[in-house]
Parts: sequence; C-alpha cells; structure tokens
Amino acid sequence: MVKRLLIFILIILACLICLTTCDLFVALFSLSPFPGYLAQAVASVDMRGEIEKFLGDDYVDWESDVYVLRNSIREQVFLVVRKQPEAQKIYVFSTALQLEKTHKVDTHRRIGLVEAAGAPQNFVVGGGRFDGGDLSIMNLPEDPYPPITEDTWHKFTFAHGGRNYIVWSDPNQLGCSEYDPSWGMLSNDSTPITMEEDCRLAGIGYEPLGDPILGGAVPVYLLVFCREWESDNGFLYIITTEANQYPDHTAITTDFLTDLPPDQISARVWDVEDRRPFHYTRKGVVVEARNRGTFRLVSLEGSIIKSFFITSDERTPFDFDIDGKYYYIFDRRNFRLYKAATGF
Repeated sequence: MVKRLLIFILIILACLICLTTCDLFVALFSLSPFPGYLAQAVASVDMRGEIEKFLGDDYVDWESDVYVLRNSIREQVFLVVRKQPEAQKIYVFSTALQLEKTHKVDTHRRIGLVEAAGAPQNFVVGGGRFDGGDLSIMNLPEDPYPPITEDTWHKFTFAHGGRNYIVWSDPNQLGCSEYDPSWGMLSNDSTPITMEEDCRLAGIGYEPLGDPILGGAVPVYLLVFCREWESDNGFLYIITTEANQYPDHTAITTDFLTDLPPDQISARVWDVEDRRPFHYTRKGVVVEARNRGTFRLVSLEGSIIKSFFITSDERTPFDFDIDGKYYYIFDRRNFRLYKAATGF
C-alpha cells in the first residue's frame, strides 16, 4: 500500500515538473472539483460589491464577458456585466487588475476591438467607447453593427488602414461589414459557405504590426469551425488572409472554403468543440478539446503545443492577451476576476 502511494506521488511530481507537455496531469486536473485557473492564477480582484450594486436585488438573469485589448501604448482588461433585457456595466482594469474606469450603458452588444480612430486607438467594448490614451468615455453611434441577430457571438472585429471591420457568420454564410472611423457603414457583403460540413466563424486573429514570415504583410487569421454531419466530429480550419484584401472584400470569396487556394488553409485541427470562441495569440490558437474543459494551444500549422485544463463551466468567460502569456477569467460564483499564467 505504501509502495503504491509512493509511486502515485512520484507520477504526480513528474507531471508537475513537465506541466507544458504532460497530458496525464491535464486529465487528472480535469477530474478535480477545482477549476484549473485557481492553480494558474497570479492575481485576483473581488468584484462582488460593485456587481451586486449594479444588478440590484433580483439578479437571476445576467451574463458576463471578458475582453483583453491592446493599442499602441497600453493593454486593458474589460469585464462586461449584462442584465436583461439591455442594461450593462463595463469595468476597465489594468493588467495588474486595478479598477480604472466604470461605464454604464443601455445597449447590449457583444463586441470588443481596438478601433481605427484615435491616436492611440480607442477601445470599443460592448456599447461603450473609451479614449485610447486616458480611458475617458466617448460617444459611440447607436447601432454600428452588421444586420445579424444580437444574440449570437459569431462576429469578430479588427481595424486596419483607417477602417473598422466586423467579420461575421450565421448559418451557411460568411460576411464582412466595413465602417469608416466614425462607424459610418461603407459596405456590407457576404458569401455562402458551401461545404458538406456545417461551418461557421469561431474566432479571428489579427497582427497589426505584420508578420515577418509573410514578408511584412498584415495577416488576418480566420478561425472557422466545422462539424462533420455523419461522425459529429468537430474540426478547425486556420485560414490566412491579408488585411489589404478587406476593403474590396476579396478575402470573402465566392463559395468560401470550397474555392480557397490550398496555401491559404494553413491547418485543419481535429477533435475540437465550439462551446466557446477560439482565441488567437502570438504563441498559437487556443481551442477547446472534446474533453470538456480541456484546452489546447495549437500552432498555425495545426500541431498541438500544449494541453491544459481551465474550466468545464461554459458560462465562465475568459480571454487571452495577444502575447499568450496570461489569460483573464471571471468566476461568476465568487464574483472574482482572475489573472492566470498560461505557461506557454
């Protein structure tokens, strides 16, 4: 008995030493009642008082989102708390989790980006707009969003060349809406996704400083989730486009995926799920595996770099910084916002 216990302890210690690659540790942690981010956390802040004050006495029906955004001078963490039917409050934090700004708005928009306007560029989160320099609150047009239903999160954003873009999908089509710096719509276009599988956009990656591998071009990575109808197996396409293709929507081609040149599809990653959006970082793309709560960092070529456990609770929102060093996650049960190290 003592010998077996010693062997078990040695296995655990070995996995702790090789956290970056040990799938056994991930499997053991996924069986634990404790979420993975508690072990990975480096800081946290208690938001119970602030949030309960906003929600009031009856806060059964409420949701939350987390966004991590960086412009040319600063990185900010945004926690959005939404109560039905429309009111929401935005909490703006430094990366050290110091609360720097709060903003209550009456719109319900699931969107976050570093926009084209401002020097440095302003932040747009939910229905709020913040100066990119001092975080002062700015006006935002009432409805600068593509004509799709607001209850879906299948829309993703980036800004390039003085234009704001929202790339979106709904059943069987992929769309791109283009706006000027004041959010006046310039164009709106879509194309069918004609494949045997059921496909939709599940994330987007944008490198504003360019990619040396692509010769200085500014890549926009489209992360498209598909599910095979017969096997019910999910997989991810990582598709490389260029930001300069979007003003005339040449990135959104006829019969998307079917007619793409093979060199644009850099990877096809199997055994993933679409319960959450996929996250792009400079270390790779973070996707949820079929094993609920287990996540994988995969390269742009599709190889698995690391597996790790975060949480199996689908209502727990989180987002990664662009460098892939930290992620920020909000635990609705204890009203705490955590900063956790990825170990990438």
